[in-house]
Amino acid sequence: MTDDLDVPTSLRTVWVFRVDLPQEALEGFQEEGETGTTPIAEAVGAGPLDPDYYELFDAASILDYGMAAYLTEANGMNPDDVGPDAETLDALTGPVLLLFDAALPEGTARIAPSAPLTLVGRYEEKPRFSVAPPLQSEAAAGVIGDAPADAPQSGRPGSIASLVLVAVIVLAGLLIWAALR
Repeated sequence: MTDDLDVPTSLRTVWVFRVDLPQEALEGFQEEGETGTTPIAEAVGAGPLDPDYYELFDAASILDYGMAAYLTEANGMNPDDVGPDAETLDALTGPVLLLFDAALPEGTARIAPSAPLTLVGRYEEKPRFSVAPPLQSEAAAGVIGDAPADAPQSGRPGSIASLVLVAVIVLAGLLIWAALR
């Protein structure tokens, strides 16, 4: 079993944190300080963060939609992962941080969150497995996979293309000859 603070390498992941700060302090929590880093990055404990891949907001702003639905429907997280925590997630109030793995510096193996962050949970995207149906096109016959036995076999697919190319060249030559006369 993996630890919730480990950074998986296979699926897109989001960590949900409660942020124990007053609403008016959230803007300063994201501003770069004298050290060249942000308080939010220091609190996550993994180095500088890409602000395009985290969300810091008041949970009340999605109260009608619900945090569990926001994670599964709007962000593609696995309902099987989110489901057991749905009641806790939907009961969140105040500032929350959704930290997606893409916000972390490349090669980060683990995060080390500290105050004012409190981990609520880690959730991974729903795996997407799909099998493409076999190709049934005549154009694919004999080229991709096994063609049906009754599929017509073209003896020289390059011959037609070559004839068309020659015809285009001859036509272009005639047009140039006529234009020069």
